[in-house]
Amino acid sequence: QVIMYPKNNPPSDNQLWQLDYQPDGTFLIISKLHGKALDCGGQTQGTKLIVWDRHGGNNQRWRREGNYIVSMSGLMFDIEGSNSSPGAHVLLWTRNNPTSSNQQFEFFPV
Repeated sequence: QVIMYPKNNPPSDNQLWQLDYQPDGTFLIISKLHGKALDCGGQTQGTKLIVWDRHGGNNQRWRREGNYIVSMSGLMFDIEGSNSSPGAHVLLWTRNNPTSSNQQFEFFPV
């Protein structure tokens, strides 16, 4: 399962991800550590994100809407319970109030 953890300095490969854009405008999120893809395994609210062998199916395709990362089912990345502690799970959830920081993610080049 995918969890939140403070950034290592310098970042280590288990915290680095690459966006692999697809012809339809969606992207896969690929781990630098082992080349596996971020996967939701299901398309229902509360589904925890996992890392799985890359196959490019709809459960591995994402799009951005501002700082939201959205699944093919329209659910957002969400840090479970707005928990800021290390080990908090990342899952899929319906969009909260637009100012909910537990659903907003930024990408930075490294």
